[in-house]
Amino acid sequence: MSEKTVKTAKVKLLKDHKHGEMRYSAGMEIELPEHDAQWLKNLKVAEDIKTSAMVTKPTEDK
Repeated sequence: MSEKTVKTAKVKLLKDHKHGEMRYSAGMEIELPEHDAQWLKNLKVAEDIKTSAMVTKPTEDK
């Protein structure tokens, strides 16, 4: 039997959400399969998590 890898995505919930018996609050960051994340984003229930890049300055040799 072979294992199947599922790609996941992290999103931030914009609204409260219920999945089965689990309840999730707006503002929570969750990781789920990419297709589910896209579905929630299409419904305007979630958005991609914004990541900030750290800017570094090159060091000068003295």
